[in-house]
Amino acid sequence: TMTDQPPSRPPAAAQRLLQAGFDAFHAGNLQRAVEICKQSLAAHPNLGRAHYLAALIALASNDRGSALRALETTVRLNPGNAAAWTRLAEVYATGGALRRAEACLHNAVSTQQGNASTLDHIGTVFRLAGNLAASLEWHQKACAANPDHVPFQVNLANAHLFLGERDAARAVLVSSIEKDPDNPQAHWLLSRAGS
Repeated sequence: TMTDQPPSRPPAAAQRLLQAGFDAFHAGNLQRAVEICKQSLAAHPNLGRAHYLAALIALASNDRGSALRALETTVRLNPGNAAAWTRLAEVYATGGALRRAEACLHNAVSTQQGNASTLDHIGTVFRLAGNLAASLEWHQKACAANPDHVPFQVNLANAHLFLGERDAARAVLVSSIEKDPDNPQAHWLLSRAGS
């Protein structure tokens, strides 16, 4: 039957409109992002990325309930969206639903395509879920995918510190400060790691 077909790819205009919504969101224009998101969902209710934008907006507004519903819808419509699985895991982990968080992380891990930000976020959510060894592993992957991005290195150093690996943390931080001498987080962590 027709209902078993995957949702058809929305027209280019719909994709462009939605991209404008993400751009507005990342630029901090929440009002505009909300308007575009509503417009996109009205025209294409089965567009997974529109639900993902709705989730980001809800998270930015501290509306966990709406974020959870929008993320659940996103991964139902687009089961290959590793970033959405990671955010869903984060909402579950910070809400204390660790079993669910772990299941979502498993899906994030099996669908991720090497995007450094997603790898870094997976590392963060593993820590929230209490798996420090996995957290370290995924922060290492993020740094391997984007070696020059100092925030990823700061997260890696943090992961080492959580495991009590001060020397490893220091080595990462010294290298990150060489790349970005004014990074306050790197300096602060280095002072915590001890010299």
